[in-house]
Amino acid sequence: MIGTPVTDPAQVDLPESQNRLKYLFGLMIRAIATPSQPLFLFLDDLQWADSSSLSFIKSVLTNSESKCFLFIGSYRNDQSSDGHPFAEFLSDISTRNIPVTKIALDNICRGDVNDLISDVICMPKSQTKSLSDIVYQKTGGNVLFVNQFLKSLYNEGLLQFSLDSDSWEWDIASIQMKTIPEDVVRLLASGITMLPAQTQRVLMLLSCIGSVCAESTLSLFINDTDLHWNETTKVTTSREEDISSSLEVAIGEGLLNKE
Repeated sequence: MIGTPVTDPAQVDLPESQNRLKYLFGLMIRAIATPSQPLFLFLDDLQWADSSSLSFIKSVLTNSESKCFLFIGSYRNDQSSDGHPFAEFLSDISTRNIPVTKIALDNICRGDVNDLISDVICMPKSQTKSLSDIVYQKTGGNVLFVNQFLKSLYNEGLLQFSLDSDSWEWDIASIQMKTIPEDVVRLLASGITMLPAQTQRVLMLLSCIGSVCAESTLSLFINDTDLHWNETTKVTTSREEDISSSLEVAIGEGLLNKE
């Protein structure tokens, strides 16, 4: 496969040339992948692959002569709906006699965000908590958004390394005021719809009151509007403990700050 060919290759049409490429790639995998040196191939963002590329990947995965070979592909569910080439690719692969393991990656929790940031900027977790709390609140724990948000903080000078203190420093007030990108807004909105109904109603009311509100004021407002409800009756009498628990849920998700 390396060197100058002895003769010029025969000219063939596109389908035949693609079949030749698939065949040669299969030979290469069988030559490289051995029990002592297995081969691992990872491809990201498969939802953006075109039909020809997916066909090539399928030929590799369905080649029964390829041994000691592991393929890992990542994709986004929200960008591979029915009728999408990649959705058809997945459907076809599932009907073949190929062992497939699916791993769904969810958003990371607040503690994991703190672990990530602590590791990235090489500072103790106790010192990065104030930054990670805001990052979690802004991104919902989506790893992609966390990385993008941290890069934007660095590019805007809100997160920078100080030669005087020999450590990273950040501007909490300015970060708190920073606008959230539209795709993160959609992510957070979808997350809110998964919260308990009472918590959603409390958040809805808080959005009308303003960015700061005392819990006692919120309780009075809720009592006046007869807001306490549940899934079946929708409206019942208000209870302080239910309001408090609803607020704790929102605080735990990073949607509210408790002072």
